[in-house]
Amino acid sequence: MMASKISNSGLRSDIMILRNNLKQLVQTSKRNTEIQHKIDEVGEAAVRCEDLETLAAKTTDSLRESFGLTVVTYCLEHGYRDLLPPPMEHLPSPAADRLFFMEQERLDGIFAQMSPLLHGRLEHGSVHFFGIRELRRIRSEALIPLVYGNRVIGSLNLGSNDPVRYSEGNATDYLRRLAQVTALAMVNLRLRHTQGETALPLTVQG
Repeated sequence: MMASKISNSGLRSDIMILRNNLKQLVQTSKRNTEIQHKIDEVGEAAVRCEDLETLAAKTTDSLRESFGLTVVTYCLEHGYRDLLPPPMEHLPSPAADRLFFMEQERLDGIFAQMSPLLHGRLEHGSVHFFGIRELRRIRSEALIPLVYGNRVIGSLNLGSNDPVRYSEGNATDYLRRLAQVTALAMVNLRLRHTQGETALPLTVQG
């Protein structure tokens, strides 16, 4: 009888553990689906944008609001600066403080492995990827290379005031996928700019 009680007690404990594990699995799966949906929405918005300023403004706004980020920016190879209209007096660019430019050689050096760079527990964000006003608020960052072919054309930069949100070893699959779609959208904008508005058809795969 004692052995039976012990066995039943152990069985109930195992069932409880299994139930909790299943509940956690369902919650994680639901959360992953929600994240994927939000990432897809941002990617689709990037493809629909007609100019670089709008793309930078809309996608950074959406990412910041959807994922509770402190700041989101892009850093692009200098050639993409030609896609911006001439500055207008008293009318700030919608992409102000969200769009930076860098020499190709420096981009190649920073992203030599063409892999995301995650940094946690920072005193401030990276000066080449974030505006001066936001630097001191950043405690962790994710710098995701925008890759087209075998070339890094820029980076998508996420900054958080949470010191452990981004750190080495964190999963970056969703961010990589978004970076791929965004890179294609930016290359398409550049081709339209240089080839008389002849756009390449782009689609976001589910």
